[in-house]
Amino acid sequence: MAVEVEAIPTLEVDLVVATLVAVVEIQAAAAEQVEEGDKIHRFSTGMRKERNIYNWLFILCLIANSTYGQGYYDTALRFGQNSIFGSVKSMGMGGVQMATGADGSAQTANPAAPGLMRKSEIQFGLMPVFNRSVNTYEGAEVEANKNRAPIGNFSLSLCNPKDDIQPGSFRGGTFTISYNRMAVFDRNSNWEGISKLTPGQGNTVKNSIIDYYLDQLKGYSPNDVLINRDVQPNTIPANYNADINLFYDTFVLDVDASKNEFTSYIPRGDMKKMGTWNQTLSQGIWNAGYSANFNDKIYIGASLGYFTSNFKSDVTYGETLINIDPGDPNFVNSQAFRGFNFNITKTINQQARGITGNIGILGRISDNFRIGGSVQLPTSVSISETFDSKMEANYNQIAYWYNDQLAPDKQITLGAESAFTQTNDYNSKLRIPAKYRLGATYIAGKSGMFGIDLEYTDLSKTKLTEGDGGYNFKDENAIIQNAYKPTLNIKVGGELRFEDFRFRLGYAFMPTALRENSSFKNNANGDAHYFTGGIGGRYESWFWDAALVYGFWKTKYNYLPAISSDVSSKVTTTQFRLGVGFYF
Repeated sequence: MAVEVEAIPTLEVDLVVATLVAVVEIQAAAAEQVEEGDKIHRFSTGMRKERNIYNWLFILCLIANSTYGQGYYDTALRFGQNSIFGSVKSMGMGGVQMATGADGSAQTANPAAPGLMRKSEIQFGLMPVFNRSVNTYEGAEVEANKNRAPIGNFSLSLCNPKDDIQPGSFRGGTFTISYNRMAVFDRNSNWEGISKLTPGQGNTVKNSIIDYYLDQLKGYSPNDVLINRDVQPNTIPANYNADINLFYDTFVLDVDASKNEFTSYIPRGDMKKMGTWNQTLSQGIWNAGYSANFNDKIYIGASLGYFTSNFKSDVTYGETLINIDPGDPNFVNSQAFRGFNFNITKTINQQARGITGNIGILGRISDNFRIGGSVQLPTSVSISETFDSKMEANYNQIAYWYNDQLAPDKQITLGAESAFTQTNDYNSKLRIPAKYRLGATYIAGKSGMFGIDLEYTDLSKTKLTEGDGGYNFKDENAIIQNAYKPTLNIKVGGELRFEDFRFRLGYAFMPTALRENSSFKNNANGDAHYFTGGIGGRYESWFWDAALVYGFWKTKYNYLPAISSDVSSKVTTTQFRLGVGFYF
């Protein structure tokens, strides 16, 4: 049996009031027929039959409080933190590109860099990515993998250098259009483990999310939570409102009408817990700009950037009852629940589009030494998202009784029960702070080169604004300010040249942006390390490059800290970068 929570976009006030009055009257009539009995699986109210009448009301508060189930503060990491990026050549050198010059794809890091080019060119690169995570929960270890092959970079550079005999300090310049994949934080994490009801010597704990919700619902009237939420939208905390309805619609939670409170007829016991966390994030930036050459010594560039990011996340949490509490007064009858299980899945899709600018300078101190610096200006981003959740519970054909005003003591059989919310839309704006970059490169003639790049940003200055319904994200911005710290990314690498061939090595260190004392931790990357290598060939009219990028870091995840331990993950990513370019 599936139940859908439908959304009604507009409602007349008198229709709402009339419907609420009717539902409350039905509820009151059903409650009068509740009888005390010794049947363990009896439902104590007739609300089950009428629930479809008011299910569409559930969504109203969900729209008004659409931050439920999402932190929103994690957008600071999601959209503000980039991985190493650049052309295949630069990726082989750990992402070094600030002062190497003569590379159209380096425009994203330093818009002055293409000014060193003497020929027009077009280049592009692919980046097959293989991600692996090893996830540990309650001593149990599970491995998961995720792979894809997006475009890594593209650039088209048009040069107009002056001849050496032409006078003037301005020596021409380069117009460039480029695209760089800034981050691919794809991940597939699976975890499972046993959470015992009595983990110590006779110490019983609350080990199920059912226990958690019953605690949170104490003092709340079921009528207010399940029916009157459009009239009293703050009756129950926003974090719980949609979940409670899904748990109710799948019979995991019930209502004790005699006490006017929520209850559950699921017996307590040892729970096998499982979860998955799948994400697909592709973040990139298009740049269009110009780099001017002055006296073949100073190169100044500026570009306009169009930021894009597509993110999808599916989070699933589930429990299976594997052992019944021996202290259960109805232990024998409760054995029918062994194997009962449920899972709840929440899906969010976000599309982010933004505008930024980049200004940079590159100086040739000598024939062998170059330095470069740039500022990527704050990025103004518009975010549109959809959000929905669903729940499935399997009772293995358990016989249930419940009272109905038309058919008292009615029996039903529960099998696979499901409920879901309608997909909801939400919009907001985000301001990503500036990024400051500095680099130096040593050119060893025709033998090769070595460089170092630094990138500084402070994600604690990220700001969320202009949410639908006038929401101003005051609490989320406070969490961002307290949870994150400034970071300084370091990239080093070099290249050896043997006639037409190039051999490259590099390393990048990207420290975590999360403060040590931060209470927020879900899927925030720890310190990340990248080791890279590459090869390439340069010819009269074309070139090719290949690179291997291996990165690793640790992270943690917890669906609900009140009843679960952390899931600790070791994440590795392997990129194969393949690129080709043509001079003209």
